Amino acid sequence: MNMNEELIQPNSRRQFLTTAINTIIGITVVGFVSPVVLESCSNPASADLSSGADAGKTIRVDVSSLTSDNMAVHSTAPTSGRGLLIIRRSATVYETLLLVCSHAGCGYPDVDMSGTRIVCRCHNSTFDLNGNVTGGPAPTGLTKFTTTYDATAKAVTITF
Repeated sequence: MNMNEELIQPNSRRQFLTTAINTIIGITVVGFVSPVVLESCSNPASADLSSGADAGKTIRVDVSSLTSDNMAVHSTAPTSGRGLLIIRRSATVYETLLLVCSHAGCGYPDVDMSGTRIVCRCHNSTFDLNGNVTGGPAPTGLTKFTTTYDATAKAVTITF
């Protein structure tokens, strides 16, 4: 062996070991991060977008603070405690939306009204004020519940 070959050999081993170690570290990081990313987008089938535990129940909510159309007030479902958004459509028409995104089941406060739309901050799904999807990844709109206005009491009754 001449001297040049001896100098090249350690460099080659050093390069090989460096590459091998970097590859192992890369695989370890990818293996660690991937499950976290996959877990953050849970199965939408696991999100209860129906009446669920609140089925058959009603609540009454004061809406006297809603003085113009497209204003909204928050409330919570009676048993499940899930977030609700009650929106004034007109002086006598109100609508209630369940603030649970159909993509991964994120709920209030991650799903909330922002100006003239509803935004899910978990994965950036957007909805109009009628609960219709305007931007994915949500596959369906927000759940609506029957809402009846009582003008005398300035309150709505929500049926689940």
